[in-house]
Amino acid sequence: MNTVELFKHRLALLAEINRLTDLKCTDDSAYRAVGIKLEENIIAIRALRIPSESPKPKPKVQPVKSKINEGKGEKMTNQLTVEAYKGMKAQGLTDSAIRKQIGIDNNKLYKFKQENGLIHAYDKPIKKEKVAPALRERG
Repeated sequence: MNTVELFKHRLALLAEINRLTDLKCTDDSAYRAVGIKLEENIIAIRALRIPSESPKPKPKVQPVKSKINEGKGEKMTNQLTVEAYKGMKAQGLTDSAIRKQIGIDNNKLYKFKQENGLIHAYDKPIKKEKVAPALRERG
């Protein structure tokens, strides 16, 4: 059956329920029989709506791994760049998911966002690019 035939069948079943209501039918079995047929119809319509091809898997974001400085033997902090942050946000990750992947706390992420102009503090203006001042000419 195609979708049009299934919708016609659904309308016929709904008309049957209206007919039973107009006749003031007190028998529950008649309503149940129509209800079962209506549920089967709805399931069949939903089955036709499911896309035939499988959804494309989302690429997994690899967490930024901390590196060990070979010369000093110290563990370096995880590096987060503005491009990496915007890429993670474009994939639909929330800040809490980004924090878990990178391994930083909320305060450090908030400070990173403030320093890079992703958000602004109310007491400080948004950070702008520094432009060398022009030299004045004496004339």
